[in-house]
Amino acid sequence: MSNRCAKTLGLVCIIGIFIIFAGCSDKASKPVKTVGSEDKTTAFSNNTEKNHVKEASPDWSAITANGLDEEKFLEKLNVEDLKEIASQLQALVIEEEKEERENPDIVITEGYPRVFKKAQYKKVTDMGERAEMPLYYIIYKSDSNGMYEHICATALSELTGFRFMDDSGSYMQWSTAKEYLELFNAYIIRERGSINE
Repeated sequence: MSNRCAKTLGLVCIIGIFIIFAGCSDKASKPVKTVGSEDKTTAFSNNTEKNHVKEASPDWSAITANGLDEEKFLEKLNVEDLKEIASQLQALVIEEEKEERENPDIVITEGYPRVFKKAQYKKVTDMGERAEMPLYYIIYKSDSNGMYEHICATALSELTGFRFMDDSGSYMQWSTAKEYLELFNAYIIRERGSINE
């Protein structure tokens, strides 16, 4: 087995373990029809100031019209960051599910946004651009579309500034992580095309 195959297999196993734990989160997400269409996608920049250590910008060249070139993507993916992000966000999901079991009213009184105020979420977003490719890969590899994946998509949206709102700026055009990934891919491909023209 080649080194590249072993690395790929190892990453798939790591992601698989985290996805198994996240599977119970599917019941927490309720699909909602998104507003707008892919043709009307607008990426709004993130206006929040970032105090992150700058490293090399994420390389999205593995995203193509034919799908993700996974081998090329894995060459650029930092496995240690992937493990750290998966661990932090999985712990966050477990903590939130426990809180909701112990106090079901918390969903009504504090709502879902409370999740994004937690230390684990902040630790991931404080990683800045380093977190972008691992977050993308977690969503990409996941067979689920629950709370864990939605948190990953929200963090990726926050870090990249790609909000994908309708023309009025009032409604997100995505309600699930997989929908976010489709919009993200389309945006990357479209932007690369406009640069090459």
